[in-house]
Parts: sequence; structure tokens; C-alpha cells
Amino acid sequence: MTILHMYPLTFEEFCWAQNVPQTVLDSAGVGNGGPGAISDEVHGKLIDLFRLYLVIGGMPEAVQTYLDSSHDLSAVREVLNDLVRLYREDIAKYANGRSLQVKAIYDEIPQQLAKENKRFQLNSLRKQARYERFANDFAWLVGAKTALKAVNVTEPKFMLARTEEPSRFKLYAHDCGMLMSCYPIEVAADVLAGAKSVNFGAVYENFVAQELAAAGVKLRYYHNNRRGEVDFVVETNEAQVLPIEVKSGKDYKIHSALNNLLSADEFGISEAVVLSEFAAREEKKCGKVVSYLPLYSISGLTKRLNADVGAFERPSEARTSLRVDPPTW
Repeated sequence: MTILHMYPLTFEEFCWAQNVPQTVLDSAGVGNGGPGAISDEVHGKLIDLFRLYLVIGGMPEAVQTYLDSSHDLSAVREVLNDLVRLYREDIAKYANGRSLQVKAIYDEIPQQLAKENKRFQLNSLRKQARYERFANDFAWLVGAKTALKAVNVTEPKFMLARTEEPSRFKLYAHDCGMLMSCYPIEVAADVLAGAKSVNFGAVYENFVAQELAAAGVKLRYYHNNRRGEVDFVVETNEAQVLPIEVKSGKDYKIHSALNNLLSADEFGISEAVVLSEFAAREEKKCGKVVSYLPLYSISGLTKRLNADVGAFERPSEARTSLRVDPPTW
């Protein structure tokens, strides 16, 4: 028996549903490989699709409804609202005697992500609440693939699991469309329009967390009172740590926390990635390479990241050969 973990459609799969040619996706870094040279027109269309994906998400019924309803986002929103209600009913049905606590956590995700400090605040559940009291409730949500948990690490060095802090974490929705449906419809309209007056950092971060999780990448971030916070730190197939910053505004090249990591010789970080709505380019910061990539190319980036095979494995993909011959006699 082979166990497969199912996730919402990734952005690349969403593009397939919109009949975007694979050659376009590959050249833009959405498919295999890094982004190449594409026209401003193609980049603009992919950004429009990216914003559309944020509102619709990757739940199959929501995507199919968008196609079947002649692109009616009101019909899509009704589906997403129904899904959120059904998820809450499933929590009541399957979370045993802790359904009230689990539902309280689930309902808090949109509000927590909307704050400037996106770390989940336990006092939103109960005054002076301790993580140990709710640890199993968070584990239930994550295990049910209803939420995505990104834990803080105190040291951004390879084998990140060594310095994880399970009680310091961010909690993301497993689907950006369902997350967006929890906000007023005006927020969705602003996202589609790319309104410059609104900070969409939380929604963009949720998108990146969703893409990383679908690729089997363990979600971690780095926070230090002195150096600042970097949105994601991941491990590559080359046994290196890669910091990833997610930017939603035009000041995407301002990233002091990321610079602090790059300038710290003890971490040995040789490169970093900044994801935004702007076209791909590469620069040097602190003597290290920083790749500025469009957000839609995250699925291409995941190809070079180290998947947590203990929780996820792709049977159809080629694995590294580990041939060991027995002794000869």
C-alpha cells in the first residue's frame, strides 16, 4: 500500500486548468528550472493569474466552479464559504472532546495572519494560555491538513530541526482561497486589482507556505530579537540553508533581517531568495547572491529544496540511487 498526501492544487496545476501552455510556465520558472527571459506582457498575465489564484485557491470544487460558471467569482466564494462551514462541522464531529478548542484555533487563523506579528498568539484563545495546554489541538489541525504550521528556529544552519521551537510558530491556512473567503469581499477585490494601498503580506506568505507544503518542504522561519525575522528558512538538496523573504510592496529590495543573515559568517549562508510581484533579477547583497523572483515561480524553486520524506514522498519521481552490493564470496 502506498500512502499519498493530497493538497490543494498548486499554482502550476491551477495554470493547467486555465490552459496556460507548459512552455510558458517553464520559461517563467513555474515549471522545471529557474525563470528565464520573458516579456513584460507574459509576466503581467502570470501576475494576474497569481492574484486570481489567491482569491480562488486550489480546492478542486472551487476551481471547477470558476470554470463551469463562466468565471463567476461570486459562485466561487459561495463554494469556499461552504467549505469553511463544512470544515468547522468536521471539527465538531471528529475532534472528540476538544472540538471547541480546535474550532477556536481554526477561527483565529485569518485574524492572526492579518496582524503585523504573524506569530500565533496563544492569549487569543485564553488569557495566560500555555502551549502545552493546546499542543494536541494544534497537532490535530495540522494532522488533518486543515492548517499549516511554520515553527521558529533559533539557528539558520543545516539540519534546522536541531533548533526548532515548537511553541513559537505561525499558523497558515491550508488553502489561500478558503483564507480569502474569511475576509470581507472588498479585500478580494483589492487583491485582484493589486491595490497599492493595502499590504497583502499575510496572503502572500500563506501562498508560499502552501506551495512549500505541497512540495513536502518542512515549514520553518527564523526570528531573533537582534537580527530580525525572515519569513522562511528551508534546506536545499545541496545541504544548504536558503532564506526566503516574501514581499508585497514596491520596497521589495529592503530586507534588513535577510541582510543580517547573509552577513553572519557563522551561518554559512551563500544565497537568498526574495519573492515579490516583480520580474526576476539577481543582485549581490553582503557579498552573497540574492535572487529576486516573481511569486508565481515558487513552484519551480521547490524543485531544488529538500522534501521531508518522512511525511511526504512522490512515488512517480526519480529518487537518488542508493545501491549497495552484498559481499562477494
